[in-house]
Amino acid sequence: AMLIADMIGLPVKDIDTGRLYGTLSEVNDGVQYKLYTVKTDAGDVILPGIPEFIKEISEEGGILVRPIPGFFEE
Repeated sequence: AMLIADMIGLPVKDIDTGRLYGTLSEVNDGVQYKLYTVKTDAGDVILPGIPEFIKEISEEGGILVRPIPGFFEE
């Protein structure tokens, strides 16, 4: 697993479309799972760190996500 410090600043992208949502600005511990804060042009979006949303994390590929429709402003 990657260290959180290494994940900060990575691009957050849609695993299906490749769309860039923003960059990871912080990771916090929630009650049941980690909360990933994504800095976008429209402001901060907080993604729950659950397998349904967070698909893959790597320094090369960034953070690949599959959010529910409407999670990120169009």
